[in-house]
Amino acid sequence: MTTANIVVLATGGTISSTASTTSHEHTNNGLSPSLSGEDLLRTLPSDHPFVVQKNATIHVNNVYHKDSSQLLPTDIDRLTDAVLTALDAGATGIVVVHGTDTLESTALWLQLVCPLAHYHCPLAITGATFAADSSTPDGPQNLADALSYVTNPQAESTVKIVFGGAILPAWGALKLATDQRTAFASVCPANATSTGLTELLVDMPIHPIPRLSVNTPLVRIVTVDFGDDGSLLRLACEPSGAVPVRAIIIEALGSGNLPAATATVLHELRTTYPEIIFVVTSRVPLGPVSALYGCTGGGADLAAAGIPLIKNLRAPQCRILLLALLQAGYSTAQILSLIHISEPTRPERI
Repeated sequence: MTTANIVVLATGGTISSTASTTSHEHTNNGLSPSLSGEDLLRTLPSDHPFVVQKNATIHVNNVYHKDSSQLLPTDIDRLTDAVLTALDAGATGIVVVHGTDTLESTALWLQLVCPLAHYHCPLAITGATFAADSSTPDGPQNLADALSYVTNPQAESTVKIVFGGAILPAWGALKLATDQRTAFASVCPANATSTGLTELLVDMPIHPIPRLSVNTPLVRIVTVDFGDDGSLLRLACEPSGAVPVRAIIIEALGSGNLPAATATVLHELRTTYPEIIFVVTSRVPLGPVSALYGCTGGGADLAAAGIPLIKNLRAPQCRILLLALLQAGYSTAQILSLIHISEPTRPERI
């Protein structure tokens, strides 16, 4: 039996957090990352098939120890470099241990920029809902499941979220719960085991490999509700000092609908700010965005005006996608030409 060569990249998160450790960044008794990747490996369930079989050599790289809500662009670049180094060193599988707050964002970034298929190397990203010193920690099982996945000869050379017994593709994933072991879901759960969720013509990995920490533009998210007058959308177009706004993701209602007043402002802003990419997704966790409703601001109305409706990504992952393309040097026009624009569809007869 061939021994797998696995690299574990530890970055902190709840899976490595305890309530008993304090630091200069934590002045109360709240949770903070304290366990290393080596510590986490010592917690694996002794009866888990991966542990029992012992058919892998594991190398640990403690990339950083952070709550994932505190990540900076430089941290994502460091993690990207760690993945690339592991690939070049001959890893046959990579496991990223990560906090859950931004796990789906990091997962999609790594899917977009890392040449996993070229190296025939699967990557699993995992974490935990409950802290390492809680009465019911779920991290040990999740980590063991992730290690088991990347040692499976049938594992795909893509990024998968391995969490709470589920294996989800990076594309279309979202955090659905803060207090459940099954914390993540797919926007299109019927296709959760498929990698064919992309609706874009962009080739992955994106070349050149983008860096997040160099001249990072602003990509903002604006959420709307009924009666919205579009004023927040106007404000979102304003730069922050010398940092320009290059894209705005609008979290619309339902399957991708905006109040009429917001839609009117959006049409105006697209003319005023031709350099800004405006895309629409939904604030609803599950289900596709679709060009269905024909009222002013409805999905069909927006699609007819050429406004991209991002079918299978929610706002955080839309932001990651646009940042990756922008940082790789794609122009506004090129990005808009790559994004799939949903065609109007007729509702089924009842």
